[in-house]
Amino acid sequence: MNTLTSGFEHGTCLSSTSKSQHLDSLFFPVEIYDLPNEQLFPKTKFSQAYAQVVYLPFHEKVINFAGRNYKLTPNQEFFTPIYEELTRSFGTSQVIIQTLNEDDSRFCVDFIIDAKNLEVAANDFIKLMVRTRNSYDGTLKSSIEFLAFRQICSNGLCAWQTFKAPGINKNMLKHHTDTSSLVKGLGSALSTFKIKKDLFKPFTDRVVTPTERDLIIETLKDFKGTVSFPKKILAEVPTKIAEEMATLGTERLSAWQLYNGFNYFLSHDSRINLRDFLKSQIDVHVKDVISDVLQIPSLN
Repeated sequence: MNTLTSGFEHGTCLSSTSKSQHLDSLFFPVEIYDLPNEQLFPKTKFSQAYAQVVYLPFHEKVINFAGRNYKLTPNQEFFTPIYEELTRSFGTSQVIIQTLNEDDSRFCVDFIIDAKNLEVAANDFIKLMVRTRNSYDGTLKSSIEFLAFRQICSNGLCAWQTFKAPGINKNMLKHHTDTSSLVKGLGSALSTFKIKKDLFKPFTDRVVTPTERDLIIETLKDFKGTVSFPKKILAEVPTKIAEEMATLGTERLSAWQLYNGFNYFLSHDSRINLRDFLKSQIDVHVKDVISDVLQIPSLN
């Protein structure tokens, strides 16, 4: 089963990843064949666990072996209804598209709604964004998320924030989901949906001292696990925060600015060669550590 979630996220940059603003860049043919298959694998036997193979004829590339019950939703069927629903309500000029292709197997499309924005702090604006994910290799759950895209000098920072999912009544996306039926009414619901500034106030209003900043960095440095922030980059976070504060014209470090200092590297630094979804989990962990150390409500 595939989860339906809501929140804020960030973009990614991977060596095996291609990014594009064109939705149709993800619409290449994908086929499923029963195994054994003499055309693809002549005189080859397969165990009972491998009943099907997912194949990209244009790339001549095998991307998944699956069981008998596996079903796949092609990208065109998954992403197009969401795009059509959003542009029907906001117009094509107000929906900005960013696509992500990880190894022709995992895909992410961000629909940034240019007409829906909020000033959470002085000169600090966010826009409502719908992030959608699909995969052909079975490693990524199909999902629809409601995010906020934060933009300072076109850096494209994004930060985690949980919203209720407007217009979506189901809490699961199953294999071969009828996306057209699922997102019906989503555009009209989002057109009246407002991001509440109060959600951000615990972070934007909380002043962070240098001692607290260093404690948070040390806490993240000591943490071990799959959602651990890259240790080698931690030392660069204070410099990035200072640059952003100068851009905003402020000498007051808030928890919001501190959090986005970490988020910047997750969003843009190619040295963090991790899958998009894992970066999302690291981002949430950073946010939660800041919340715990500063004893402020989390952005949930």
